[in-house]
Amino acid sequence: MFEVFASARKDTIILAGFGYTNEHIVNLYAVDESWNLSEPETATIKPLTPMFMNFELWGTTNPKPLIPEYEDEDRLTNLRYWTAWQQIGGTDEWKNDWVMLGDYQIQFPSGAMYNTDPVTSEDEAFIRNGFDFDIDADKTHIPVRYIRLVMKRYNTPGTRVNTQMR
Repeated sequence: MFEVFASARKDTIILAGFGYTNEHIVNLYAVDESWNLSEPETATIKPLTPMFMNFELWGTTNPKPLIPEYEDEDRLTNLRYWTAWQQIGGTDEWKNDWVMLGDYQIQFPSGAMYNTDPVTSEDEAFIRNGFDFDIDADKTHIPVRYIRLVMKRYNTPGTRVNTQMR
């Protein structure tokens, strides 16, 4: 189950990230302030393109511990280390303490990429079967206890990465 929220100020929802372009039946519910669900409204949707991504895989055996977040500045210190968010002075410094194990891109069997080519039934089967990625050969000797995925690119229409601070 995946949840997407609308409100009195936001009356549109975007459903994104489907693995293939076949029709999907989705149930939509109204929810009150006590989280009681209405009867479902059923809709049939047909995604325009399947989700794809480019990503990096990073690993370490000894991640730097976060500092305890007693004050807002403590949280900002942690965020500056772990992000590159310009609005808070993020540095992505964590990359100096971790090892990049690989840089990956999903390639469909037909060669279709991004939003430019039609996706074939062979591509859809490839998506449903999942993906295998090898760690770079020069990194296979490195022991890893923790991994981190860094998403670089999406082709799902309407996808955004929100980086807001509270």
